[in-house]
Amino acid sequence: LITLMVMFNSMLAEKGGHLLSLMVLHCVGIGTASCILLFVKKKQNKIKGSLLWYSAGMVGVLVVYFNNLCFPVLGASVTLSLCIIGQSLGSIITDTTGIFGMTKHSFNKKQIIGFFIIFGGIIVMVENWHFRTGYVIIALVTGLLVVLTMIFNSRLASCVGVFQTTRINYVTGLICILPIALIYDFQLSVSLETLSNMHPLYIFGGGMTGVFIVAGINYVVPKLPTIYTTILLFTGQVITGLLIDYFMVQDFSIRLV
Repeated sequence: LITLMVMFNSMLAEKGGHLLSLMVLHCVGIGTASCILLFVKKKQNKIKGSLLWYSAGMVGVLVVYFNNLCFPVLGASVTLSLCIIGQSLGSIITDTTGIFGMTKHSFNKKQIIGFFIIFGGIIVMVENWHFRTGYVIIALVTGLLVVLTMIFNSRLASCVGVFQTTRINYVTGLICILPIALIYDFQLSVSLETLSNMHPLYIFGGGMTGVFIVAGINYVVPKLPTIYTTILLFTGQVITGLLIDYFMVQDFSIRLV
């Protein structure tokens, strides 16, 4: 789902610009989460949450924007593979330190072998990476930010519930985007005309899949070590990324496998 969301958002950004992509993503996300909440029992807030946990949506804006930048240049599989390096580093720090109140998990030295295999495979996948150093760095930072949003959202979900947190995530993100839209003189009429000429899947796909991504991660993160969650997410993302590269842009080689 993450790979599909990135694809939908990047295509929307390519046609209508990054700002339009972000605004549509968050508006659709708020609408989808609100519809789901009509059928989901609201969780009673028995735990006092930190204001910091409400900032996940703002960090998520950067994640989406950075993905939109890297996806057309590096390709789906490479972008997501580089992100996973950043996520892995962030996950190890989270598990070993228990930062932001997360459960501590000791690091098993045997896991180092697995990480070398993963990182070695990613390095092989990246062709001519030294000519795109800026995008490589952005993709790595994006991975670190993903872990941060996972932590904040999962902590908030323990207070107010999974889908309520998901909606809050999109609301705070939209609040962050609106001042930017005013600064850059966002033209609503032009944007609506652009959307009218686009496939509905690109308009609604990113926001709708995003809701289930955020909700799923909110549910899983407290139950597994962060590093295992990251690796499992990575497996699904890279496989889907390879399929997208092959079927949509015909960019595929045995090296990527």
